Amino acid sequence: MSEVIIECKDIKKEFKIGENITHALRGVSFKIKKGEYVAIVGTSGSGKSTLLNTLGLLDNPSSGQYILNGIDVSKYDDEMLTKTRLKKFGFIFQSFNLMNNTSCLNNVELPMIYNGVNKKQRQETSLKYMKMLGIENQAHKKPMTLSGGQRQRVAIARALVNSPEVIFADEPTGALDSETTKSILKILKELNEAGNTIIIVTHDNEVAKSAKRIIRISDGLIESDEVLK
Repeated sequence: MSEVIIECKDIKKEFKIGENITHALRGVSFKIKKGEYVAIVGTSGSGKSTLLNTLGLLDNPSSGQYILNGIDVSKYDDEMLTKTRLKKFGFIFQSFNLMNNTSCLNNVELPMIYNGVNKKQRQETSLKYMKMLGIENQAHKKPMTLSGGQRQRVAIARALVNSPEVIFADEPTGALDSETTKSILKILKELNEAGNTIIIVTHDNEVAKSAKRIIRISDGLIESDEVLK
């Protein structure tokens, strides 16, 4: 049986604005095993982004347990959250989140800088992943000079350099045309087939079908959890 990497137990998240309380997550429970490719699907306001932030240790739940590799990380302080996030996770975002004032190579290196990796190793590792993604010839260009698909490949390379246990993709094709979307989904599929655990968050049912399992969320609750054939 595959190893369980992520387990959520009755996760709730509330946001208080003035006297108003928004219940973004109302008691979410599920497990994700090593090597799975899971799509979390929901409309705007469904709670999917809040769930992603919780799973990616970008925010703490209000209550419940988030167990990562057998350890309850729900109550970690900011320093522990940052250290764990850098070590365990890679992130791909809809808006790429690249620094336009520096080279693509420097963007890819960034997670390794935070992890204290020396310059020679950073460059070798970055170029290895950029070559794998077919963008090694863009290494010394600035992201703003690249197409959307190329920028997303830079972001994917950046997500991979620390050899994360889980890759989170937040609407990774939302800013791309249909042909580029297909190429990015093909890359994610190949990464999963190579053994990477991938969690993609999307509102697009067609994008979700690229995964092997779909968790649908609505009004802060899991509506369905389906393994695709």
